[in-house]
Amino acid sequence: MSQIMDHVGDQRELVARLYVFMGLLDRYSAVPAVVTAMREYRERTPYPPGLEAYLVPATDDDTLASIAFKVEKLLGEERIREAVELALATAAWLQQVAPRARELTPEVGDLSELMGQARQDVQAAAADI
Repeated sequence: MSQIMDHVGDQRELVARLYVFMGLLDRYSAVPAVVTAMREYRERTPYPPGLEAYLVPATDDDTLASIAFKVEKLLGEERIREAVELALATAAWLQQVAPRARELTPEVGDLSELMGQARQDVQAAAADI
């Protein structure tokens, strides 16, 4: 992470917000209800908007962790705008699947709210890029 921070300079808040977001992806990555809800969504819409270039055909408990890795990789390559776009598209997708995940397992909690807040935080921090 320190190498990434050296590259981004004055965009530290944005990078911090993206790392918080990546942590949320890791947290929900292997939650069975979230994985099931993502699979069900992808049966109707194989590639959610903005994720076409990032998702593989199969959805499993590595899907969100893989997206988190790709966000971090984009940051490391100084492709900050793309990292932001990927994070925002992923958060939007998770907001859409959250009600179903919560229906399957109420312990999923407020995934939709968390993703909504994460989107707002990333958007606010990215306003200057």
